[in-house]
Amino acid sequence: MAIIRTLMLATKVMMEAKAATSRRISVICSLLFRYVFILFHSCSRVNKKNESGTILFNGG
Repeated sequence: MAIIRTLMLATKVMMEAKAATSRRISVICSLLFRYVFILFHSCSRVNKKNESGTILFNGG
């Protein structure tokens, strides 16, 4: 009986560790998605202002 309980506990610990890793990856991916989304919109605003004749950045 002790071996079965130990195996069940080890399995539970391993499943919790995998779940924690999955949550961390999910949070990192969502933050990266938001960052890229914000960066894309800020760059598209700069490009629209440049097309109207206003020079905001000299890439030169």
